[in-house]
Amino acid sequence: MKNFIRASNIKLLKSSAVRIGCVVLFAIASLGNLIFYGALKILTGDIIEKAGGYDTDMDAFRDINMLDAGAIALSLMQVLSLVIAIVVTVHIANEKRNGVYSFISARGYSRFHIYADKLYESTIMSFVMYLSYTAGAVLSGAFFWHGDITGEMILGFIIMFITVALLYIAAGYIFTAIAINIKSGGAAIAINIVIVVIFSALVTIVDKSLWEDKIVLRSWWLFSAIEQYAYLEMTIKEIFIVLANAVIYGLGAAFAGGKIYAKSEMK
Repeated sequence: MKNFIRASNIKLLKSSAVRIGCVVLFAIASLGNLIFYGALKILTGDIIEKAGGYDTDMDAFRDINMLDAGAIALSLMQVLSLVIAIVVTVHIANEKRNGVYSFISARGYSRFHIYADKLYESTIMSFVMYLSYTAGAVLSGAFFWHGDITGEMILGFIIMFITVALLYIAAGYIFTAIAINIKSGGAAIAINIVIVVIFSALVTIVDKSLWEDKIVLRSWWLFSAIEQYAYLEMTIKEIFIVLANAVIYGLGAAFAGGKIYAKSEMK
């Protein structure tokens, strides 16, 4: 297994897909802050007051800081989730097309080893791209926003960063399970996009129609939970919900994907 991990680390360091994903995410986060900054500059004080309780745009500028900007960016789950889904799926599809898994199996390694290795790679890819996106949001946020930062905010950001990271890693496991068990890379990407965008939208519609302003289903759908709980003042209950989502979906995807992949060996 050590050889697997060593080889995986080398592959990921050389992976153009991961590099491009990181650059794209850093740029998207930075561009998002630029657009947000420009929008507040354009909006009048009356509009801002209604939207965020600020009398003038300068009051908003003084209050927002780089950690707020980072939290806002991390709550926009579809951007980061879609890039992770595409990169993970393309990575696995390329390996399948190039006969990497057949070669590994021929050397005596089981499908369990192959699948465990893909989960390891997915963990690294998801976290590195998450880190790149966060860095882009925070660094560009520091350039545009200069609000005061307290010790509580720093602690809140650290807690949010760790817990939301677990959600994105769990999301990577879902993408991995689908990518490794679907023959067509294009079909796997399409399924992952449907899960992130369309299914999440349906969950939101049903949730709002049944419970109006309450958040029920969205709390227990991984991708919706990212949007709901990526902010600096998470309660103990909210932290528990986030961790529960990460464990349920992460372990569930890893187990189900592994079972299906192992059975395909017998065909």
